[in-house]
Order: sequence, then C-alpha cells, then structure tokens
Amino acid sequence: MSSPEPPTSSDNQSRADTIGDESDNRRTRRDRPEEEIDNLRHKNDVGSSGEHSDEPNPREIRPLPTRKPMPEPQPSDHVRDPTHGDEYPYGKLTKANQKNLEQKPAGFGINFTNSALPRPYVPTPLLLKNMKDFQREHIAKDRDNILGLVPYGAGPRWEAKYYPRALAAIRDWITQVDFEGKGKCQVSRAEAQTSKDMRDFGNPWTIILYDISPPFRAWLLDLGVVALSEPGATFMVHSFDEKNMSWVLLNFWGPAVEEGEEECIEALTEIKRKIFDDRAVVNVVRELVANKSLEGEYPDLAKKSHKQIVAMLTSSFRLVYIPSNDRNGDPHPRFQLRGRPISTDREIQRKWVMALRSIKYNVRFKPLHPDKGDLGCVWCKGEDHPGHACPYPDFGNGGEGEDDEKWLGPTREQMTSIMKSPSDWKQGSTPRESHFGFATVDRGQGPPQNSRGTLRGRGSYRGRGRGVYEGRGTSFFRGRGRGGPNRGMAYPNPQVYYEHNEYARAPRWD
Repeated sequence: MSSPEPPTSSDNQSRADTIGDESDNRRTRRDRPEEEIDNLRHKNDVGSSGEHSDEPNPREIRPLPTRKPMPEPQPSDHVRDPTHGDEYPYGKLTKANQKNLEQKPAGFGINFTNSALPRPYVPTPLLLKNMKDFQREHIAKDRDNILGLVPYGAGPRWEAKYYPRALAAIRDWITQVDFEGKGKCQVSRAEAQTSKDMRDFGNPWTIILYDISPPFRAWLLDLGVVALSEPGATFMVHSFDEKNMSWVLLNFWGPAVEEGEEECIEALTEIKRKIFDDRAVVNVVRELVANKSLEGEYPDLAKKSHKQIVAMLTSSFRLVYIPSNDRNGDPHPRFQLRGRPISTDREIQRKWVMALRSIKYNVRFKPLHPDKGDLGCVWCKGEDHPGHACPYPDFGNGGEGEDDEKWLGPTREQMTSIMKSPSDWKQGSTPRESHFGFATVDRGQGPPQNSRGTLRGRGSYRGRGRGVYEGRGTSFFRGRGRGGPNRGMAYPNPQVYYEHNEYARAPRWD
C-alpha cells in the first residue's frame, strides 16, 4: 500500500489564500455592517424566493381569536317577558281541555253552574295541611287516582253548619252524573290532625274523592268548579300532584306599592337587583349546586356562575298589584311576588323563601316591606286575591262575567254578611260541645264553670279574666282557661274582684 503524497507548496499556498479571504470578509462585515452580505434566508421567510414549506414557523406569533366575553345577566332581564308562562297557574279558565277528553258525560241529574270560570289553584301542601298522617300516606301512594274537593268557604264553621247536608248534596251530584264507568265514587272528609286551628276558615278543608275511573277524574279536573244551589255544597276540584307548589313568594306593603304596569316593572327590577347580591341567596344557591338529587332538574348547574344561577331562578318572577283593605276598611294595597318554585323539596323551597324575605327592599326613596302575613281568599282558598275580591260570585250575576248560566253558589251579599260577623254561622248558644269533631259555639259560651273565654279578656290581659280564685280546691269562678299574669290573684268574693279589676269583661252575678 502506497503512502499519501505530501502536500506541495502550491496546495499550501491556495489554502492560505482561502483562509485569508474568509478573515477579510469577517473583518469587512464587522467594520462595515451596512455592506453586510445577506444571502442566507430561512425557507419560510416571506421575502425569500422559492417554494415555502407547509410546516408552521415555531417563531411565528399568531393573533388571538376575536372572542367577546359573555355578558353577565342583569336584573332587568325577563322583567317584561317572564319565562315559564305555560306553567303559570293563575289567570287560566276551566273547561279548557274539552276537546282532548277521552270521555264526556251524557247528562246531569242536578243543575249546576256549567260555565267556563277562573281555574282555582291551591298548592298540594295546603290541601294536606292539618290532615291526619294515615290519610296523607294513602294519598301519597295513589295520587293519580284520587281528587281533592274543597268546599267554597271550607273550615270549622262550614263543617259546623253545612257539613251533613252539603256532603250529601255533593255525593248526590256525583252519583247523578251520567258518566259510563265512572267507578264507585266514594267520598271521605279529611280528619284533623290537631284541633288547635279552630279559626272560622282553618284547615283541613279537603273532601277526598276516591275509587273513580281515570276518564271521570280527567273530566272533573277539567271542570274545576261545581256551583250548586244547596247551601255550602259548592266545591272546587284539585289534584294532589306533588308538583303543585305555591308560586306566591312574598307579599309587600309600603309607600312603594303603586298601581300601574311601569310601577310594577320598576319595583320588580329593584327587587331582583337586591336578590342578585344578597349573601343569604348565595348560600341557598351553593346548597342547590351541592344537592345531587337536583342534577336531573338542573343539568350543568356547577358550570354556571352565581349570577347566572340566580338569573335562571328569578327569570319567572312576576310582580302583581293587588288592591286590598285593612281591618278598618281603609285601602291597604299589596305587591305580590310570584315565581316558579325552585324545587319540589319543601325544605329547599322554604329556605329560598326565607332568604328572599330577609332582604330589605326599596324602590328609589320609598321602602318596600315584606308582609309577614298571608294574603289569600277564605272562600276558594286561592292565594292570588283576598276574600272580598273573590271573582266567582260576579260571573252570571250582573258582574263582570259574560257567562249565560248564573252562579248558583253564595252571592256577594251573603259572603259580605258572613265576613262581617262569622259568628252568624253558630247553631246556638249552648255549652261547648263537639259536632263531627268541631266545636259548634265560640269560646266563652256557657256558664262560668264550663266556659273558657267569658272572663279571659284579650291581648296582654288574656289571663286576668280567668275567674276569681276562691282558694285551693274551689274552681267555680275560675273556668278552664290557660295561664296569665293574674292567675294567682285572690279576692274574697266576686264583687270585690270586679270593683278592683277594670279588665274583667263579664256580667256580674250576685
């Protein structure tokens, strides 16, 4: 193998010339940058000639997409166009589903007001209020085959005066409806869980109608109101659907309550503005998000902001002006806030209402006070109007109604007379006794040894009139009332008691 030839002098000279040229070029570019040779370009440079590569330049800065941020909901949203209008229970008429009924009656044996009337709406919790537990359990098991009949003006006084005859009249009307295959149609009165609610129109109100066929039940629900000429026999028809919750959230009173559409819209906007930023509402929203049982009702709730959830819950809010009077007959109008229940869970709904009630509202410079009491009708049990404005007696009796058939239920004059003096319903001035589970006379009727209210007084002096204390073992003058500030007051005889106690409101006896 031959060894490589050593480089010649000419080769060494050429290499030295090349190195010298490169150093001269570097020195020239460093000394004169304006004459820099720019013959090297990146393959993706725009100014380069030739073909470009499809690969993106990692050094290229791309502009951000033009996206607008999602606007936050405002309190004024849906004030003029509230949502869930198809579910809104008020302002509807009866007999609106006649075309879709599977079966209709062929005739009637007893005359009644067979007209399109305002559809009554009573929430299921009110229908079940103060009802015994065993009846509640049976209703919960068979809701779809049972109806609740609420007599017009139901309550302890109604049962004391009208119950036997009115229930017989209701049973006769149902029996004489010519409806094929309607079932046995049995009725039963709701039993009171406790007798503490002894007001003239206290609960329970419901008469339970069961053993009925589905077509007959659907027809009765569509009929809604049955007005009969028998006193006390007019009744309303309701279902026990657990979704029938109260839409009434709050009643307001105060200087800010003014009549007019624009006034209601302005007040509703201010109410929603207060709700959006309230801490108690935030706590309810957090509990709503954490409740796993509501995922089917509110999907993707955890992905929404607090204001988005509140806007969704308040989108169905409506504020209605209701003219009303106080006990003295003076004008005392109200604003009624109505909205779709946020849940069928009564505990969650209660917390929601309590959170709304704890807020302090105002419209500009005028306060708006939440009313602690309830506004409702003692006759039809509706929550959307007071008792003196119940619309049913006006239909067909020269009022605003245009129905051809007359209203056969109580007239406006009869209702006004009863409201002025509910004690007119009493059957007699006899000692306190029970009639079908309800008292027939007021407290205070009867002789002193049997009565509770003759000497009891009212208000803060309720206990001062319980009767004279004649010593231990003697209760002739004390009655059977509850305790009070003067329970241990001892006087030697009744005459001295009446002369020294100006709050004793009972006739003297010698």
